[in-house]
Amino acid sequence: VGSVATCNYLARDLGVKSGMSCVKAQKKAPECVFLPVRKDYYLRVSENIMRVLRGYADAFEQVSVDEAYLNVSSKTDFKGAAGYAASLKAAVYEKEKLTLSVGAGPNKLIAKIASSEEKPDGIKIVPPAGVEGFLSPLPVKKIPGVGPKAAGKLVSLNVHSVSDLKALSVSQLTSLFGEAWGKKFFGYARGADDSQVSERTKEQVGRMMSLKSNTKDKEEVLGVLSTLADDVHARLSSSNKSFKTVSVVFVLSDLSMKTRSKTFSSPTNRKEVILLAQKHLVDSFLSQDSSEIRRVGVTLSSLSDLGGQTSLVDY
Repeated sequence: VGSVATCNYLARDLGVKSGMSCVKAQKKAPECVFLPVRKDYYLRVSENIMRVLRGYADAFEQVSVDEAYLNVSSKTDFKGAAGYAASLKAAVYEKEKLTLSVGAGPNKLIAKIASSEEKPDGIKIVPPAGVEGFLSPLPVKKIPGVGPKAAGKLVSLNVHSVSDLKALSVSQLTSLFGEAWGKKFFGYARGADDSQVSERTKEQVGRMMSLKSNTKDKEEVLGVLSTLADDVHARLSSSNKSFKTVSVVFVLSDLSMKTRSKTFSSPTNRKEVILLAQKHLVDSFLSQDSSEIRRVGVTLSSLSDLGGQTSLVDY
């Protein structure tokens, strides 16, 4: 029995949620259609969209496959923000035929909440003077970090809205949630967030692909891995990064997952090293496991700025 990875807004309106079993989801939405997960495809589309967004930003920060922050301070002001957001949305739609929601505010907190208020295809601009009026009536669960457990504590104090949260003192909040989160919630209730938009350092680069059919054929597996190596090496090179660890992921016919890794003594950016490591790891796996393979992937990790190169002799 599988589970729902995500669902569209029509399904959500019928009570379907991420993580729900497919059996339960089908009972709630009998006419729903289940589609297989295509993670490698989603990642490629995400990369294309993020590349478009970067072109619109002074500073850019991707936080997930479908979410990013843009600092556009030199590109527009709040009066022109709606038009700028519309042009950004149009560029993404032209590239991938996908819609997105855009929120703009004086900081990341307000921009994130504004965006969530206009899903799935809207624009919400909150200028500095409008922050209090925007936040105050919202349910307290709209504040980042307020999950079910935190919300339960707040409801016990009759705190239901952001306005109610704002009425609590910093000492009350720190006693409830600890110093770090207590102070953070105190600031969030007032629309305060001093975190900056900054590019996150990638910890790893990887990609997976399904095989044509379940197989134990070494050459077929290596052929797919060679294609994946081309992709991850190109992405790594475009970031001017090197790696020390190569991992090959095997998804078996029963959907269990096995991983084999090799770590080198010094960083490298050479594709030949990836290919040799893949061959070594596939040989090692096939000699120890007779299961048929359904999907394979390669991940490069222990990344660092491009510098010295590992010799093939070091292999």
